[in-house]
Formats: sequence, C-alpha cells, structure tokens
Amino acid sequence: MTGFKPPQFPEFNIAETLKSPPVNVRGTVDSGDLASTFYDRLEEGIKDFETNTVEDEHIEAHVVLSNGETIVAYDFGYHNPNLFYIWGLDSQGNEVSVLAHVSTVQVVMRRLKNTPDHPKREIGFSGNVYPDDLKD
Repeated sequence: MTGFKPPQFPEFNIAETLKSPPVNVRGTVDSGDLASTFYDRLEEGIKDFETNTVEDEHIEAHVVLSNGETIVAYDFGYHNPNLFYIWGLDSQGNEVSVLAHVSTVQVVMRRLKNTPDHPKREIGFSGNVYPDDLKD
C-alpha cells in the first residue's frame, strides 16, 4: 500500500490537561475537601435545623462511628487538611473524644423534646484545633 498516512491527532497539551488545584502556602489543596469547609457547612446545617425548634425542644447531633455505634456530639473542631475532632457522650453517658478523617464523619440531627433524660445541651464549635491545644 503506497501513500499510507498515519492519522492526524489534534494537539494535546498534557500539562494543561493535568493541572492540579491551587495549593496554598502550607501545601494543602484549596478546595471543598478541607475539614474547615465541612466544619463550616456542618455548623450552618445545625443552625438552620435549630431555627425550627420551639421553646421546649432542642437539637442533638449524633455522630455515627465506623463500628456502628453513635455518640451524642456536643462539640466539633477540625485541623486542615482532613482531621475532624468530635467530643461527646457514648450510649452509657461516658465522655468520648473522636479524631476522624473528614470523609468518614456522618452526623444525624434529631429534634427532641426537653426531658430529664434528654436535657437541652448546646452544640459547640471550637474551630481550628491544633494538637498543642489538646494537651492539659
């Protein structure tokens, strides 16, 4: 076969195609995957859910752990890029502290009537937590 010509492909710039997201000075990716973004959205979601409560009701935030157990969270914090801190009570009323990858955190919000078994408890937001902040 004479005159065979290989197919012509459009120009392809691999560097342009594989551009990575912007990186900030600390080397973490600036995107919606940061723990701080999840933290902000969780805080907003809980506050929005609280707007429909009446005087004798309160909100509980239940965090589902990887083993299926749930805890009632009373405070949240984070450390970018992907660590999430949760403080709360387990099913026996023991205080617990959980450090989790942000992608594994599941929160179920419940609206409950105030009772002696379920007293009103504020949900806190500690913000950015550094490991040194956790030392006594």
